Amino acid sequence: MFSLILAAASVAIDAGVRAASYEGLDRQLRTLAATELTTAIDGPTPFPHLHDLPETSLAGGTFTEKLVQVFDSAGMLLIASPGRAERVRLVTRTEIDASLAGEAPVTTVDAEGVPVRVVVLRTTVDGQVYAIAVGVVISDMLARLDRLNWLLAIVWAVSSVVTAAVGFRLASTALQPVRRITERALEIAGTNLGARLEPPSVHDEIGVMTQSLNTLIDRLHGALEANRRFAADAAHELRGPVTAMAGEIEVALRRERTAAEYKETLALVQRRLASLSTLIGDLMLLVRSQESRLAVPSEDVALASLLHGTIGRLTAVAQARGVSIQVEQMDGIVIYGDAGLLARVFDNLLDNAIRYNREHGRVTIAASVSESAGGQPGVVTIELSDTGVGIPEGERERVFNRFHRVDVSRNRHTGGTGLGLAIAREVLALFHGTIRVSRSSPQGTTVEVQLPGSRTRVPAPMLQPMS
Repeated sequence: MFSLILAAASVAIDAGVRAASYEGLDRQLRTLAATELTTAIDGPTPFPHLHDLPETSLAGGTFTEKLVQVFDSAGMLLIASPGRAERVRLVTRTEIDASLAGEAPVTTVDAEGVPVRVVVLRTTVDGQVYAIAVGVVISDMLARLDRLNWLLAIVWAVSSVVTAAVGFRLASTALQPVRRITERALEIAGTNLGARLEPPSVHDEIGVMTQSLNTLIDRLHGALEANRRFAADAAHELRGPVTAMAGEIEVALRRERTAAEYKETLALVQRRLASLSTLIGDLMLLVRSQESRLAVPSEDVALASLLHGTIGRLTAVAQARGVSIQVEQMDGIVIYGDAGLLARVFDNLLDNAIRYNREHGRVTIAASVSESAGGQPGVVTIELSDTGVGIPEGERERVFNRFHRVDVSRNRHTGGTGLGLAIAREVLALFHGTIRVSRSSPQGTTVEVQLPGSRTRVPAPMLQPMS
């Protein structure tokens, strides 16, 4: 780009100098022609007559060769200065006619291989019209212009080479940190994602890029570690039911059994298959929620109706353990999300509150709305409280990890997969919601869910307490 700009500048300089040179030459040539015309008609000698150049007065100095020709109105050459002007006609009839019409045409002609710049003037003597052509050799001026062209070409070439060398040097120096970062990033990607790029010493573009790459590597490392743990945990969890079913079938096939015994074995395998199917469904839901963070649309979901459906699905489980469910007033509360996914969240939460409750315990569900100004969605807070044994303080965040169990034996006994709360957190994140254990003690646990929502003017269906 710099070379193109420099080339354009060189062309412009050459054109400007050339135009200025010709403009000055033509001005001087018209002055010389006017002087020559004046001397041609002065004195008593008849017109036309020419004066010889006083070469002796120049003391041997150099001068520009001058050529003069005088024409009548018919274009006939009447007289010419000695030398080249006697052998070569300087102008055509067109220039002569233009001069006789009152113009002063200027042209360049070749006189025996020598460039000559000629101007033609008109004069009148004794009623007769004449044209006088005066020219000067411009070989020296053209030679100077050619030297200027060569000089500009050399300057352009040298500047282009120097600019390219300096640019390459600067680019190499500027890209050296990028090259080091690239090599280090490739090394990290190929050997150890736990390593990081060197922290930047200056917060410039390279520093920002380094920080961004470190952030990206952190996320990639975290994702890979999570996937490794997930794959290992999933394989372990799936291996258990499959191994158990294979053992049951193997035991049943060791000897002949009665139809009732085979039926009992099939019933056991069926229960284990149901547990396995639940686990696979939870895994698929968890993966789908993580892959669809920007693809799930939100809609208005009536909270009371949503919880009414959840309670209906878990009535049998609650009655089997003698757990009562109490719901506080939540008329007209609307949350924003997908009804199907949110139903799965509250199914998991209520199922946990029932299964890990005391016998004949109680589950309380309450909701409140924090309205937001400016037409923005408010925040709906839903609290599910149980009367279970509580969660130790160190476990209150880890319970949202995949396959994490506070009490392994109890979870296996109650049939949990260890994915319910992890699924709840992932699904709620789709709709800018949160979940946490807000309170827990030996007297019970409260799980708090927050989602965007508001309170509508139309009352929602009432929820009846269940005992």
